[in-house]
Amino acid sequence: MSSSFPFVPVKQCVGLDEASLPCLDALHWTVEVPAQQLQTSFAYLQTILQRFANGEEVRFSCEDAYNRASYLCDNGYSEQIYNGFCDAAKARGVLARKSTEEFMSSRNGNENGTTFPQFLESQWTTFQSQFRLLRDVLMGVDRTFVVQSRVPPLMDMALSCFREQVFATPQVQSLVTQYFLGLVQTERELFAPSLQITEESLPTRDLLIRFTSLFKTQSAKSEIYSSVIAEPFLHASQSYHIQLVRAAWNTNNLATYIERAYGWLEAETDKCRRYLEPAVGKRLINGLNQLWLEDRKEDIFSLSESTGSLETLVETGGVQMQRLNQFYILWSRVPEGAKILCAQFGLCIKSQANRVLEQFETQKQKQVLQGSQLIAELLKLEKTWHSTVTEAFNGDGVFRDMVSRVKSTVFNSTHLVAEGLAAYLDAALQTARNVQSSADETVTDRDKVSQDIEKCLDLFRLFDDRDIFERFYREYTCQRLLNSRNGPEELEVEVLSRIKGECGTDFTAHLEHMYTDLKLFADVMNQFRKWALDRSDLGAGTGSVGSGVNIDGVELEVQVLTANSWPTSIMPKENIARDATQEDRDRSAVNQFLLSSELSSCCMVFKEFYKQLHSGRKLIWNTNLGSALIRFNLGSIHRELLVSTGQACILLLFNGSPSYSFEDIKSHLGVSDIECRRHLLPLVAAKHPVLVADSSVSWTNELPDLTGKLLQINNQFNSKKVRTQIQVLPANVVSSTVKDATTATVETAHEDRKPIVEACIVRVMKAKKRLEHNGLVAEVVNQLRTRFHIEPSVIKARIESLIEREIGRA
Repeated sequence: MSSSFPFVPVKQCVGLDEASLPCLDALHWTVEVPAQQLQTSFAYLQTILQRFANGEEVRFSCEDAYNRASYLCDNGYSEQIYNGFCDAAKARGVLARKSTEEFMSSRNGNENGTTFPQFLESQWTTFQSQFRLLRDVLMGVDRTFVVQSRVPPLMDMALSCFREQVFATPQVQSLVTQYFLGLVQTERELFAPSLQITEESLPTRDLLIRFTSLFKTQSAKSEIYSSVIAEPFLHASQSYHIQLVRAAWNTNNLATYIERAYGWLEAETDKCRRYLEPAVGKRLINGLNQLWLEDRKEDIFSLSESTGSLETLVETGGVQMQRLNQFYILWSRVPEGAKILCAQFGLCIKSQANRVLEQFETQKQKQVLQGSQLIAELLKLEKTWHSTVTEAFNGDGVFRDMVSRVKSTVFNSTHLVAEGLAAYLDAALQTARNVQSSADETVTDRDKVSQDIEKCLDLFRLFDDRDIFERFYREYTCQRLLNSRNGPEELEVEVLSRIKGECGTDFTAHLEHMYTDLKLFADVMNQFRKWALDRSDLGAGTGSVGSGVNIDGVELEVQVLTANSWPTSIMPKENIARDATQEDRDRSAVNQFLLSSELSSCCMVFKEFYKQLHSGRKLIWNTNLGSALIRFNLGSIHRELLVSTGQACILLLFNGSPSYSFEDIKSHLGVSDIECRRHLLPLVAAKHPVLVADSSVSWTNELPDLTGKLLQINNQFNSKKVRTQIQVLPANVVSSTVKDATTATVETAHEDRKPIVEACIVRVMKAKKRLEHNGLVAEVVNQLRTRFHIEPSVIKARIESLIEREIGRA
């Protein structure tokens, strides 16, 4: 035999002239290897393998044997050595099986006290150590023949031979299975009480790890592994966990069930990772997921609150957050499990929000809660939901999207939320004013106000019908501006600009006009004061309260509003008498009271001034938006009453007469029965009433019936407050036939949509000239989506209306 070796061409040597060298490309060196030397080395390895096969003690030089084996592999003996190693492993496996059978036949009389598992582990350890040494000597075979021929490596093949021989008999397989399942059962019993791995269970776990190492490299598809370990273990685990599931479910508590399910599934997953083949572990976990979760899915999500339902866990939060997190981890193991849990979580939080809305609607009818409190409760819920998603559901995006969808659904389910958001934003701006004017203002206070306003604007983006919110917000802004409770200018402007950015300039046009009028108030009053003081016939003077003008003992401060920009209580035209004068029509249109002579003369003075200032404009007095500060003197008691203009007119009547009947008061005021009761009842039914009726007054629905009763000043008025504010009752409280303010505002908003939709239709048709019906509807919906959600049926009705009026044609 010969062996060829590569060489370095001479032309690569430094300092030689390449052109002067002969061509050496065909040259190679050969070394003759004596056949006798190869045979001697092969016989030497055969002797070592034979002694290993016979279980004899072998003493040899590992270095010498390694060199000989490498030498033989380089000269084509790899396959013969591999086959010899296989024969030795099989023979040694036969010896191990015989030793095992002898031990089993004499194990009852074994004097050493060695158990079968200990004996088997000793055999395995000895076999492993010896053949691992032999494998190291024959490593050249793994590097050459094994790689080229794609046969099992030496050690894997040797261990396979041992298993196939030792576990060939049913008796051995039965003992191995029995011992393995016994260890598993012991480990489970130690784990069960606390659902935690304890120190007492560590030795058992170590035994299991060592024992199952016999099968560590064995394929899960092997018949031996499947029959001895996998199938018995899976069957026993199934039976054991059926009992565990039944016991956990009988506790009738979801939190307890989650705790046990999570603990056991984590423990079984740990077993799979430590001493089970991946394929077997996967089958085990899939089966347990089926038992603990999928088979009980309907029962788990239909539990009542008394037994600790999912909704109870979500509402409780806090200590139950860990259970929710465990529940999420459990369902994440199941295909589509996270989506199933997310859907149930969505139902829970939607139910929470709906309960808050129902409670608020009930309490609102009783005049117990305000709209801002509803938003405060919903914001608190939202904070809880996001906290739950972050802590319990690991910030899963699917759950975050569910929270957003539920918020959008709930906030658009009732117009109470739109009203509440307008009230909450109004309260936040008023709070900002108080914080700014406070002497002990802190950065924290300003930040909290800014955060509240930011939350309001975030909620505003969720609304489909934003025009209804705009209606409510205009009403609250009206009261805030007219009563000088507006927030800092920069915040008011910021809120307005943010709303404009969301919905466009047309959406905020009325609000912008309101702020413009607010800036003109001071200028008009300054001009009026100067004009009145210059008139010697008026005898006017500077007011002691605010920036008003004192005319005949009445301090007058007028705010001039642009008629179409400010929300006013306009009476339907059909309710105004046809034979009424223009002045009566103007007064009736805004439910204006007939002013007393003191107030009427002041108004006439201002009207004269304003006609000189703006000759082409028309003034209509709206007493519903006004207020008055009445000085109330009872002997030595001096109090101030902050009332509406209508209530001021009622109280001023008693300067001329000690008593009036309800009918007389209504006649003097010139308003409807309901409007008179709205202003009069708070004066009679307050905690400290200003007016009192005779003792025959009957009470209906917690409000006195004043029909035919005489009213007079309460001489026993004993309020300790120097200034008492008296509100006006909503019309729907006074009479059940009157719609509440929320319903009336919503209906007005819906009516106002009609010209907006028609204008949009006309605008689209002018641009497109010709368009199919579905295309027109889609374009109108798209253009109006920033203002409100419009149904196709409404658009169709507006199209038909336009066609009837011959503004368009089909």
